[in-house]
Amino acid sequence: LVLDEADRMLDMGFRDEVITIIRACPPKRQTYLLSARLEHEGIGRIATEILKEPAIVAIGTHREKHSNIEQQIILADDPKHKNQLTNYLIANSEFDKALVFTNTRDHAQQLSDFLQSQRDRQSKTENIWVKAGKGKMKVACLHGEMSQDDRKRVMHWFRIGVVRVLVATDLAARGLDVKGVDLVLNYEMARSGDEHVHHIGRTGRAGESGLAISLIAPQEWNLMSSIERYLSVQFEHRTIK
Repeated sequence: LVLDEADRMLDMGFRDEVITIIRACPPKRQTYLLSARLEHEGIGRIATEILKEPAIVAIGTHREKHSNIEQQIILADDPKHKNQLTNYLIANSEFDKALVFTNTRDHAQQLSDFLQSQRDRQSKTENIWVKAGKGKMKVACLHGEMSQDDRKRVMHWFRIGVVRVLVATDLAARGLDVKGVDLVLNYEMARSGDEHVHHIGRTGRAGESGLAISLIAPQEWNLMSSIERYLSVQFEHRTIK
């Protein structure tokens, strides 16, 4: 029995459902409980209930520095300015695949629509999206209100490269492992240091290098600073003229 993303399942209130599933499994079994945060309060309680003399395997911590990921911040005035900055970065960065994170479903859909409209308009007038033989860039959206079939379809397109820019809520940050994601853009600063680690961790995987850029509005400055302190990192400040 494998319980993956156990901390996330508990955070989402699925403890009773998990216990129900466990009780329906054969009592003689091997059980794996996987979590990004072993110090999570609920993990200790559920581990005591379902595991027998478990061996604990800790591979680093979620707060360790990601040496393969370059982290930058860019100051932004407001959402309109963030739209323009995101559009510029997508147009002027070299990447195979890019993940753009927003904190809400509405922002994800709006930003996805805006970026795709810019791709369509510019491809007609300048043909600048035919780069390195990759053809016109397509943008898609991923959020929790989509049907399972739609989410699977979008992820398939993203994995095979039909979609090269995926705008997503935190849904995509959990357990997503797609080869070739070398750019992560945080349209909005993550709500916590742990969530920020999950976001940027979609790049720089398996020894590859990656770039993570966060757009910081004035009201996000204190949050950004607190995440810096929590993770013991210092983000590189970048300016776009």
